Amino acid sequence: MGRRLSITPGSFVTRVRFRAVRFDIYTSFHYLELDSTMQTEGSSRYKVQVIDRALAILEMLADEGPALTLAELAGRIRLPKSTVLRLLNVLRQHRFVARDSRAGDYRLGLKLVELGTCASSQLDFVERARPHLDRLMVATGETVFLSVLDGTEAVAVDRVESPRTVRVPLSIGGRTPAYCTANVKALLAFLPEAEIEARLSRAKLRRYTRNTVVTIAGLRNECRRIRRMGYAIDHEEREEGLKCVAAPVRNHTGAVVASVGILGPAFRLPERKVPEIAATVVEAADAVSTELGFYQAESPRRSKGAMP
Repeated sequence: MGRRLSITPGSFVTRVRFRAVRFDIYTSFHYLELDSTMQTEGSSRYKVQVIDRALAILEMLADEGPALTLAELAGRIRLPKSTVLRLLNVLRQHRFVARDSRAGDYRLGLKLVELGTCASSQLDFVERARPHLDRLMVATGETVFLSVLDGTEAVAVDRVESPRTVRVPLSIGGRTPAYCTANVKALLAFLPEAEIEARLSRAKLRRYTRNTVVTIAGLRNECRRIRRMGYAIDHEEREEGLKCVAAPVRNHTGAVVASVGILGPAFRLPERKVPEIAATVVEAADAVSTELGFYQAESPRRSKGAMP
């Protein structure tokens, strides 16, 4: 359940809802999703003033900290102490700001360190992966994507589109369900069993095509098959006529943090070609893993085109 913070500064009526959302990459963290509505008098431009004020508090603590009292913050950003206190309480709840219980002053919280680390990691991660995505697109001729896990969905964080006339476009930021696409299955299959069960139990198992697996037992078997093969296949499970092959990417600890895959029309990815294509996809995923510091003398993957 989201928490609501209401402020009515002058002619503005603002409602902002904060909801914590999990996003999986090198480490898990939460971000604030903002759902806001505003009404203004005599203005065609909407301005979410509460966000501006919260950011002003963070910038003030960064520039003039390390610690400031409520009175100092209110005076420097020229807002009533009651308004600043409400904002600080929300920022404290999400660990963007911390309060010294003895001195009573405020300082930046550890959440900012976590987010900064994750932002740097993601930028570095995508940049390191890109050359291998380019090579995979050239090798297969299909649209290539790099995905991370977000709850029960995968989010595409990068992609290289096929130059072919008949191709499957994929936008960065696009989401796909956890149970019927190869890019997500390649991520799910290597999680601890308890976490796989928890995530699948939250997913709405909708049948998109006749090939969609919509039972927990069937998805458990699919995860075991993926671990054995080292890659995942979408057999037209999300949309008829489309196929996807994806393999997991590991970081320096060996944890699966992303997937690399290709997406193309089924007529260009017939079953007889899947082992060869899968080996190429696994090779690209392994190359990205190496960029992230993963090393294993003998890969456990059956990456040379083994069939289930």
